[in-house]
Amino acid sequence: MRTAVVWQVFLGVLVGAAACSTTTPGTPVPGSDSQSIARSTSIPTEPADSPAGPLAKVDPCDLVTTDARAELGLPGKGREEKIGRARQCSWSIRGTSAKEVLDLSVAVYDTLGVKDIVAKGEVKTIPAIGAHDAAYWTGIADNCVYSLAVSATTRVDVAGTGPVFDRSCDYASRTVKLVEPNLP
Repeated sequence: MRTAVVWQVFLGVLVGAAACSTTTPGTPVPGSDSQSIARSTSIPTEPADSPAGPLAKVDPCDLVTTDARAELGLPGKGREEKIGRARQCSWSIRGTSAKEVLDLSVAVYDTLGVKDIVAKGEVKTIPAIGAHDAAYWTGIADNCVYSLAVSATTRVDVAGTGPVFDRSCDYASRTVKLVEPNLP
């Protein structure tokens, strides 16, 4: 019985090899009919997971200009990183004591709008900031967050996080007003 199985496998390989041993001149084209087939000759210039929409080309660190960083006392251009579905830029502001430490971040959401916010409590609609609808909320990490709607499915968040909530909110509030003019 074992010999029969070995012969069947051998014959299958032999027949398969013979079937593929001939060549046909020309260029292979998918399909079996003789109609002309339109082929795309464009090559994607960006990976498939690159952002799209009104914030696609926005660098979160560039939203806080050099003048704004100076006004806010932010050290350098900031640390850019991808966190979840956000492209984020953040700064740590160190004071003379632990109570003076503050983390500030600007996060760009290419696929989440204000309606998609996950907050610790209520998301409060506030008057527009510049030309953008705005919301205020407390984040899961007890941070103070301002969100600017760029479209129904995109937003920019400015968050302040630190041991003194009012100080965090003050920095976030001042920053969001400086970021807003740089948005599309």
